[in-house]
Amino acid sequence: MNKELIDQLISIRRQLHQFPELGYQEYKTAELISGELKKRRIDHKTGIAKTGIVATLKKGEGPCVVLRADMDALPMQEETGLPFASTREHVMHACGHDVHTTMLLGAASLLQTKDFNGTIKLVFQPSEEGTNNDPENKSGGQRVMESGELEGARAAVARRTRWRAPSRAANATMPTTIPASTSERNAATP
Repeated sequence: MNKELIDQLISIRRQLHQFPELGYQEYKTAELISGELKKRRIDHKTGIAKTGIVATLKKGEGPCVVLRADMDALPMQEETGLPFASTREHVMHACGHDVHTTMLLGAASLLQTKDFNGTIKLVFQPSEEGTNNDPENKSGGQRVMESGELEGARAAVARRTRWRAPSRAANATMPTTIPASTSERNAATP
């Protein structure tokens, strides 16, 4: 990976970290992601599961694989003192979703230049951390699956970061406990 791309990704991650958004409210996050995909001339659809994005890289014939990143923040106050700390009261990227989103944009940039046969769907999933007032109490993962955008996919991969908080970063407070949500689907099931 070249230094220019690394610098771009650091900048993107810091922007995402400074301006976090809760589930199903990731409008500015989606705007930033869409803008970056447009710069890279990567076809994508917005508004998937309300604020999500599905981008597509297709080269020749072959299987379809999904790469997924979550993009929502948590309702927590950031007290890290970082120069790129959250600017939003009681909202922060405490679970690494800013990093996940940035990694997927980096993967998109790198995969564009690689030879492969098939389709790669890049899913920027909203509302992974809960259902956030969804009228049917569904998470973003459930909504993405219901969108039909991933039909025909043979496999899906999501990368998590393993974050070890330095002592100063452990000063995040959370007004309530919010469990993470998950959705499972057997890829062989239609």
